[in-house]
Amino acid sequence: MKYLVLYFASAVLATSPGGAFALNYRTTKKSKRSSKVQSSVTSSPTITSSPTSTCDTLDNGIEVTNTSKPNEEVRLKLKADIDTDKCSYRISLSFKPNKEYPFLSNDFEKFDLDAGTDQNVVGMDGAEYASICNSEGRSEDPGNNSGPILSAQSHTGFNKHYTDNLFMNELSKKTFKKTGIQTATFSATPCGTFLQPWPQYSVHFYSVPIDTLKSLTCVSGGGFFCSSQTEQCSESGRKFNLDGKGIPTCEGAPPGPPVYQNVPKGFFWTTDNNPLIGLNAGTPGMGLHGLDPSDVTRNPPDARIPYHLMLNYDKQVIGSHVLIWSGWAKGLGFPDANRFVRELPEYNCQTLEYNYLPTRSITEFDHASNRTSISIEGPLKDCSGESYSEVIDYTKKSKSGKNGKKGKKGKKGKKGKNEGPPGSVMPL
Repeated sequence: MKYLVLYFASAVLATSPGGAFALNYRTTKKSKRSSKVQSSVTSSPTITSSPTSTCDTLDNGIEVTNTSKPNEEVRLKLKADIDTDKCSYRISLSFKPNKEYPFLSNDFEKFDLDAGTDQNVVGMDGAEYASICNSEGRSEDPGNNSGPILSAQSHTGFNKHYTDNLFMNELSKKTFKKTGIQTATFSATPCGTFLQPWPQYSVHFYSVPIDTLKSLTCVSGGGFFCSSQTEQCSESGRKFNLDGKGIPTCEGAPPGPPVYQNVPKGFFWTTDNNPLIGLNAGTPGMGLHGLDPSDVTRNPPDARIPYHLMLNYDKQVIGSHVLIWSGWAKGLGFPDANRFVRELPEYNCQTLEYNYLPTRSITEFDHASNRTSISIEGPLKDCSGESYSEVIDYTKKSKSGKNGKKGKKGKKGKKGKNEGPPGSVMPL
């Protein structure tokens, strides 16, 4: 099966037989309420918006995904290690695959996993995989057109394959103040998207709460991505800044493409008509994506290598996003089926309020426990006090849904925003 390497070909990528590293962004998603993202870690964003009646009929919000599923379904575990001696943090989200989700646990080893244009990471006949995913609207998504499959009334949230199974948790206020990270989400996406048309998992680490994420809506054609900036009719949709206007850049940068503030060196925001992929990558409930061009122009293409992306909303960085091929959860990752580290040592003209952004991301698979973990590490915003760990643990089902691990001398942490057991905070 032939894989396409992204670059100025959204229509072609949309119909790719699936299973390679294709890229060419186009967004289509939500828009209802707007939220103002605050830089202070001590206050939550305020939400103000009143879409017009016309906009209401066009909006697709967080409802396009299957939010939010019980964390027990994937035995999710979220852990934050706070080391005040080294003034650093490590936040990890780990999980076990749920075999009831289609495609994510396919028999990948029966196919060609070697890097290149013939790589097959969908674990079945590529044409059949593409046919199933496109029958649920994946091929319509890049065009942002409401067609016979995707629309504001018939969106990806109703699908079995071309959809997103989402899990959401918030860390305690104490950890938020220390790390700048407030929310961690996990998603399982059987069909991927037209950008990466293969089964995948994603972990997002946000500086904003769950309620704010649910308010990040934009006009779309019923799929995963926002339409262009000119098509946004609500305040929330316009704050995606899909055309890039107003997103801070570095003063004194040389002529050429924008050098954006507070993103890793070499990254850029995927705005409308950007020179690399031609289309924006704004996603409802997430924000506008930023990426490293080298990730999407890799030669030979290899879907086994994790992506590290950034997220922006209302002209501010609000999170990091690690995206992996689902084969990682079967011990088939790259380069050694066990661990991949992405170093992020330098940010463009980084400002003080963003000094907590991660300096590396780590993807790991543990054969003994059959668990996959995605972690970020970075400097603390506040290095005072004792070191500690916070744990939100769904690895064991409980009848009440309220049983969480607790350190002998620790205090209970804040309960996850949506469901399940509370976290625990324990001294290191």
